[in-house]
Amino acid sequence: MSARLALLSFVMLACAGTGPMGNSIPDESRFVKEWNRYLGLEDSKALVLAGDVEGRFVFGYAYDLPDAESAEERAHLECEARRGVRNIQAPCLTYAVGDERVEPPAP
Repeated sequence: MSARLALLSFVMLACAGTGPMGNSIPDESRFVKEWNRYLGLEDSKALVLAGDVEGRFVFGYAYDLPDAESAEERAHLECEARRGVRNIQAPCLTYAVGDERVEPPAP
């Protein structure tokens, strides 16, 4: 998946069910940098994100764990910790497990 498509998917995920997003989008360069870093990590990895309609987002990722489930759990913990610090109300949602993008839940 291209980084630009990944960003668009994230924006849609971050804004699902929250109303119109206006003109703000997450910092594309920051997201692309993190997405590319994530793709280069070892297997048994997961990426979890939380974002709001103002374009703020946090993420957590984990890798090189015994299995994908462990990586997803650890990534959620990392995201939740950052979400609290940044005061983002949106929940942390799984964005990718391994190199595969996870479909967002239906609103």
